[in-house]
Amino acid sequence: MAAHSVRGKPVVPIHAVSTSRDATRTRAAAAVVRRDAMASTDPLDVAARLFSAIEGGDVAAVAQIYAPDAVIWHNHTGATQTADENVQLLGLVTKRLRGLRYEEVRRQRTERGFVQQHVLRARGPEGQPVEIRACILCDVVDGRITRLDEYIDGAAVARIVAML
Repeated sequence: MAAHSVRGKPVVPIHAVSTSRDATRTRAAAAVVRRDAMASTDPLDVAARLFSAIEGGDVAAVAQIYAPDAVIWHNHTGATQTADENVQLLGLVTKRLRGLRYEEVRRQRTERGFVQQHVLRARGPEGQPVEIRACILCDVVDGRITRLDEYIDGAAVARIVAML
């Protein structure tokens, strides 16, 4: 499988690792990525827009990437969220964590969308380091996420929630 490119940087198949330390990404940079890829319904472009929007704190862009009836499921709670509920949560997270970035990204197209494994790194409100390893499975229909299943360590989530 050929590597996919995001902002000129390779995103490699799931069995290989790509790292990125672009902690200075801005909302403007995320907006450029969204404009460039907005017409695309390719699941890997959808993934790039989603994670760029989250890194940039652009929850309005995240809301546009989700289908109106999208379902977001979290393994650590077994609960689902609506797109609106998830966007609200992401708004809180992106306001409270600094330098939020996705590193060690492994992303691959699937029959129904994409899968991404990554390490989310940031700094908490008092400068404390944050690190969460995650795997995200997404169904994509017509360029929008209809379902997102998030597999993350519940203990790591509890530590972050305590910071917020």
